Amino acid sequence: MYYFYSIALFFFHITLDLLTSLLGRLPFVAKKACQFAFIIYLILLLFNPIAYFYRVLPKDSKLSINLIELDEKFLIWKQSLNKKSNNHFTRYISKFIPVSGVHLVRLFDEEKIGWNDYLDNYYQKNKLSTKFNLKEVDGWKTLQSKKLKFSNINEYYKYNKFKIDYKTFYFKATQKSQVANAKGIYLSGSSLTSKRLKRSLSYLKKQKLNSIVYDIKDIIGFVNYKTNVRTAKILQRKRTPPIKNLVLFQRWLKHKGVFGIARIAMFQDEFLSTKYHKYSIYKENGEPLLTKGRRVWVDPNHKGVQSYSLELIWEVAKAGADEVQLDYIRYPAEGKWKTAKYIGLKNHYGKSQLLLAFLQKAKSLLSLYGIPLSLDVFGVVAWQEKLDIKSTGQDLKILSQAADVLSPMLYPSHFGNAFGGIKKPADHPYHFLLQGCARLKKIIPKSVIIRPWIQAFKWRVSNYGPKYITEQIRATNDTGYTGFLMWNAANKYITY
Repeated sequence: MYYFYSIALFFFHITLDLLTSLLGRLPFVAKKACQFAFIIYLILLLFNPIAYFYRVLPKDSKLSINLIELDEKFLIWKQSLNKKSNNHFTRYISKFIPVSGVHLVRLFDEEKIGWNDYLDNYYQKNKLSTKFNLKEVDGWKTLQSKKLKFSNINEYYKYNKFKIDYKTFYFKATQKSQVANAKGIYLSGSSLTSKRLKRSLSYLKKQKLNSIVYDIKDIIGFVNYKTNVRTAKILQRKRTPPIKNLVLFQRWLKHKGVFGIARIAMFQDEFLSTKYHKYSIYKENGEPLLTKGRRVWVDPNHKGVQSYSLELIWEVAKAGADEVQLDYIRYPAEGKWKTAKYIGLKNHYGKSQLLLAFLQKAKSLLSLYGIPLSLDVFGVVAWQEKLDIKSTGQDLKILSQAADVLSPMLYPSHFGNAFGGIKKPADHPYHFLLQGCARLKKIIPKSVIIRPWIQAFKWRVSNYGPKYITEQIRATNDTGYTGFLMWNAANKYITY
């Protein structure tokens, strides 16, 4: 259509020019009309390529190419174009993810792991039967199936009806060193506005930090971006989320050199539990399990809860997160939890296995995009006391099997008085960080990274200040880990 307009205006320009020279009766008007037409023609000719690319952009984003009109033809066009003309087009498209049906991103840690070895291990681990071919496309390594329909890919999700409809899978180039060296702060949804983000970026630069953990879904259940997940949209109601476009937000973080960790609070979800009572946890007498008189927990093994959680994880992965972090990946340890009745649970010690089954689904899904999965866990479970495992289900020997990173919340103030024979644990930051990381290191696989949450608030602390922060960082480094995350619920961080 744009080419048609350009050609039509060109001929209109020639016609007016001929009329002006032949008739000569209206030279001024004809000349001005001719000049105007020629200017319009030049403008369209100049901006036509931009208009062409804009034509294939989705309505909700001017920067994210979704190839609406080229989706079916893209692979055919890519093969038919010669390399000289194809290189620029492919490089242009490769800057934008997600692309419908095509993900132009590199394999996670591909330099250390060969492609064939990676695929063999991947299929053996997940027991998949679909086989892939490998090929090069302008320097980008790709995976493409022999079949267009991935019927066997649903073996990932044999426990529910969650499906994947992508024809081509690519693995994203998130380097393992980025994950291990992530040093950052937590930001709640209210801190994701422009002004507060600028202040946070300034703080990161000043403290030589490189990461931000931002709330995708908080413990209330509010989703902090404009989502297409039906349940989340119902729960948002008319509230306006701070992130209008998650794809652009995550790209903006990358542009600023920030490693973006998308945090999702899982099974403590007050909105979901209040709106859909069938997802709530109930006691043996049929009454709902309440926390401070409110429904705040959902049953981790309910299919509806898991499907909703996986939909959110999938949407975040497609939007290009650097890492997905799951918090509240546990059963409630508050209230009368001993009298609670859970779906599929025979005894309280089986909680870890049920959580692992869900985490394996999430891990398999994220691995399609090469996105690492991290878990927030109670700090005290590093000591692996039976009562803590029984209540929360956080047996880290089991849960670590489906994680790339564990982030224990080793806040000294959260340990009970005289814990480990130490009075006022809150005043011993180095000890608890050192002990917690060291204990975890002994019980989890070597491939799993420990990146602790450190206390950046003064609750119960008599000597809170810059040294309190640096002592926790020193303890982390002394156990052989370089990454850490700072937690302050109000997002007010001190310089250290």
